[in-house]
Amino acid sequence: LPAQRCAAALMRLPSVMAATALARTTVWHKARNGSFPAPIRFGRVTAWRSADVLRWLADPAAWRADSTTTAGG
Repeated sequence: LPAQRCAAALMRLPSVMAATALARTTVWHKARNGSFPAPIRFGRVTAWRSADVLRWLADPAAWRADSTTTAGG
């Protein structure tokens, strides 16, 4: 798949956990305190933008919730 299409994809929690090697509760804790991308919600479905997760993976220590350009849903 083209990189642009992959970057626009959404990831559900199991995929986020697999990509980041973080536990479920750690993902949620970090998302709440702003040290991990916030999820977006579609009714009862919760997902993360893969571009945000990839950006976090590139430099987790430097990532901040306000550093993302795709925030806002």
